[in-house]
Amino acid sequence: MRASNIHVALLLLLALVASEPSHAFDLVPKFHVNVFNDLSNNTLYLHCQSKDDDLGNQELMQNKHFHFQFRINWKRTTLFWCHFAWGNFRGGTYNVFWAKKNLVAKCDYDYKHCNWSERDDGLYLQNYARHAEWVKYYDWKH
Repeated sequence: MRASNIHVALLLLLALVASEPSHAFDLVPKFHVNVFNDLSNNTLYLHCQSKDDDLGNQELMQNKHFHFQFRINWKRTTLFWCHFAWGNFRGGTYNVFWAKKNLVAKCDYDYKHCNWSERDDGLYLQNYARHAEWVKYYDWKH
């Protein structure tokens, strides 16, 4: 009898979590990555992917952005990277999301947004731990 009460309680809890629209009950929250082309006068070409997902080639005109969303895996090993190209052979490949504190703490905690700005001198991350200021994170590799 006791085991069946536990099963009923677990089913009710699962039903509550599944029906609740608030992200407060998300067991595995959805993250968002935004890549902004803030280059001074260039089209940005990018190709983003993870081990499991290939997001294809993207062409971003100046002042446009590319957005993707996903849920991290249960082992917290989710990693997304993008290859960027612009101008006269400028660019490189960079990690844009990893499920570790040193990145997630800088992303918008409430809405799980990691925002990247591609600029002439490098890639900037919007650091919400620093009042949402843009902080240079990577120099261009070439």
